Amino acid sequence: MDDYLNGQSKLLACDHKQEAAQVVASAGEPTETAFARRLLSTARELFESEKLSDMTVILDGRKIPCHRFVFVARSDYWSVNNLAKVSTLEFEGLPYDTGHTLLKWVYTDEVDVKLGDWMILDLVHAAKRFNLHQLIQRCERLLISSLNVNNCVKFYKCALDLNAEKLLETTSHYIVSLLGNIPRESFDQLGSAALHGLLESKFKFPLHAAISLRREDVVRLCVNEHSDRLLSRLAEPNEKGDIPLQMALESRQDSIAQCLVDSGADVDSKTLQGVPLIIDFLKRGDYESCSFLTANAACLNCVDPMELRNGLHILAAGCLSSLNGQGSCEGLAPYANLVRRFLAGDVPVNAVDREHNTPLHLAVLSRNAVFFNSIVKLSSLNFDLLNDQGLPALWYALDCPDGSDNFAFAEELISRGANFNSIRPKTGDTLLSMCVKNDLTSAALYLVDKGASVDVPNAEGETALYLACSSGIVDLVAVLLGHGANPNVQRKGDNETPLLVAIRRRHFAAVDVLLKDRKEGSCRLPLLFELVDARGDNALSLAINSGLYQVADKLMSAGCSVNSKDANGDLLLTKFIEEANSDACLYLIHHGCEINEKAANYPAPLIHAVEKHLPQVVEALCKAGVDTTATNDDGDSALWVALCLQMEDVAAILVKSGMSVDAWVPGPSGCLQTLLHKAIDENNQSAACFLIQKYVVGRLNCLRNLHCLRLLQRKVEYSLTIASSRRLRFISRVAVPKASG
Repeated sequence: MDDYLNGQSKLLACDHKQEAAQVVASAGEPTETAFARRLLSTARELFESEKLSDMTVILDGRKIPCHRFVFVARSDYWSVNNLAKVSTLEFEGLPYDTGHTLLKWVYTDEVDVKLGDWMILDLVHAAKRFNLHQLIQRCERLLISSLNVNNCVKFYKCALDLNAEKLLETTSHYIVSLLGNIPRESFDQLGSAALHGLLESKFKFPLHAAISLRREDVVRLCVNEHSDRLLSRLAEPNEKGDIPLQMALESRQDSIAQCLVDSGADVDSKTLQGVPLIIDFLKRGDYESCSFLTANAACLNCVDPMELRNGLHILAAGCLSSLNGQGSCEGLAPYANLVRRFLAGDVPVNAVDREHNTPLHLAVLSRNAVFFNSIVKLSSLNFDLLNDQGLPALWYALDCPDGSDNFAFAEELISRGANFNSIRPKTGDTLLSMCVKNDLTSAALYLVDKGASVDVPNAEGETALYLACSSGIVDLVAVLLGHGANPNVQRKGDNETPLLVAIRRRHFAAVDVLLKDRKEGSCRLPLLFELVDARGDNALSLAINSGLYQVADKLMSAGCSVNSKDANGDLLLTKFIEEANSDACLYLIHHGCEINEKAANYPAPLIHAVEKHLPQVVEALCKAGVDTTATNDDGDSALWVALCLQMEDVAAILVKSGMSVDAWVPGPSGCLQTLLHKAIDENNQSAACFLIQKYVVGRLNCLRNLHCLRLLQRKVEYSLTIASSRRLRFISRVAVPKASG
């Protein structure tokens, strides 16, 4: 269109140049042509000239000298029957500026291109009055060159009135191309028939265009004119995919919408995506349009094909913040009326969407009190249906998104029979367990207060108490125990109890609550300390093994025995010796544990500690009065075991603690012998050296030791003879000289 307008301006400029060139006579042209050119030049010169003037034109009271031959040459119609018989010609109703411009064109064939639109329009009407077709064409070009969205309709009407074909074609094409940019009020100047003609002749979707222009009169003409294909036109989508009824409702033109419905428009029509109109308007929150459709008997039991939601789902999930923001109940009235209509209709209230949410789920999720308060009153409502996540509506009432403790929705649901012990199929969690898992302490306390079952385990064997101890929710632990929760339940797989998990995760306050409850005896079931997890730990062993000695003290203060046993029936002392955990052993010994009891599969604690090379434990056992005469299955004493394992540091501790090196021990063939004899008999150089250097030599004044020395000397000599043993020669060098000295 811009290219066309530019072309029109250039064409006008060319016309002006041609007119100027015609004034100048070319040499050698025919006499007739020169004469005609001379006449044109003369006519220009006579404009507003008294020379040869034979008539007067009156314009708005002003007199202008004119010439009949010029007027006759331009037109045969000047509002008089015979121009030759009048000397005065009055242009009644014609403004002076317009009349003067017209007279100038009559004489000079010139029109100022800078004239305003209104002046050109007045000039066009004046030209039509006097049948000046050439002037009309000239004005058409000027109007086309100044065409824009603000004047195109005005120019179209002018072209229609004047039957100016070129201007009519150009303006109509312009209107079609830029309809969306043209001010709607511009079309008010067109009558019903004129606008209807324009829309029908130039627009692909005239009915849609009439609706967008808010012209009900034209809509009725469009509807009445095409009765043969009216239904298809009423259901026809435009290039945007909108159908007429949809457009009328969106633009709040209820009168036009009613006209369309009365003419046969289907209130159950669907969008291009297959969404029923009423569902589409519900999703957009256009409740007034929905009210119109329901008032005209639109089907309420329809579904969004994408989300599988019916009208109740969408109303339940609707955001009312924009309506509430109006600050009055009037804003909610259309919505509330729709809720009542849908609930009273044939829409299934327990229908599920693609995610298996019911309208009740969505109402609670969106905290939609208007919808919620209406739907819960229905006797057919199922409160306990689960969605894809295995959750009932009550769960969302407990899970307050704003962090508040407002359980008004939950209270209403429970009061009407909602199951507060509902179980999630995937995990086996009750609502109470889920509240604990999600740190919804207030909700958990609320459920317990309502009477929720406290001992239902989930698929992992976790109860609410176990989960509360695992998370360290002290207040909830106390309340659960007060409501009879079993403190001895064990988790599947690892057999952890609430007490064990509280210790392992260092939730000491939760441990204190469990122990306090046991001391006071207020719990339904007493807390058992002997329960062992899959790792072999009971409460005391776990605390000690973790270095939590204060917790261990509290456990024993609450009644846990220092001699508690593990899963194999072994004392904790045996367990920790086997694990070579000196600190744990020392703790138990210092707290008076049993130190002499022999486990079924292990030696006595003292020998066991020697075998594990735990010198600190050995020393502590000795100080605690352990039985040093204990032997292993081979009859060996702790001292001999230490010497055999070359643990001279442990052996030194044993001797220092009072173990006798002179004790008689079983020897070959049922005889008795000392450790030194035994060391020599078994060729145990390190043991013999230890005994000789540290203890035997210092007691040479003892006759028994002299006898032992002689035996040693004879044994060494014998061994040297048969084996040339360097080891025994060493003993000989060490022991014999000292003895002789």
